[in-house]
Amino acid sequence: MADQEIGFVVTPGEIADRIAAVDRSVQALDRDVHKATAPRLNAAWRAEWSAFLRRWAVERDSYASWSARLFATRVIPRVEQYQASYNWWARDFQARTNTPPTVPPAAEVTDMADSLVPVEAWWIAGAAALAYVVVKQALNKYG
Repeated sequence: MADQEIGFVVTPGEIADRIAAVDRSVQALDRDVHKATAPRLNAAWRAEWSAFLRRWAVERDSYASWSARLFATRVIPRVEQYQASYNWWARDFQARTNTPPTVPPAAEVTDMADSLVPVEAWWIAGAAALAYVVVKQALNKYG
């Protein structure tokens, strides 16, 4: 049992950091795409890239507030999917242009979702513990 992964809590701030890291990568690759003149980055490729950018912007903006990042169980898998998509686009860009992107693709996307203990589970446990303490003190005081 000592070798089992217990899981961890991901705070809204940590989620914001991961979203920002993916966004920096995507924006850097977008600048690279705009500068590139390789013929293999044709209109169809650029149109697909633009569609990816729009989808990412919607996803990124949907988690702009702290409260939207509160439930890590639904945010982390989505961010990991976009990181994996970025990795694919960065590799494809390099293959088509023979130029490495400014931000290289990550070697491996860390799958945090499989070992995640959602923040809301800790809140429930904390609330239950607090209720227990309050009730116990009340019973001790008022008998």
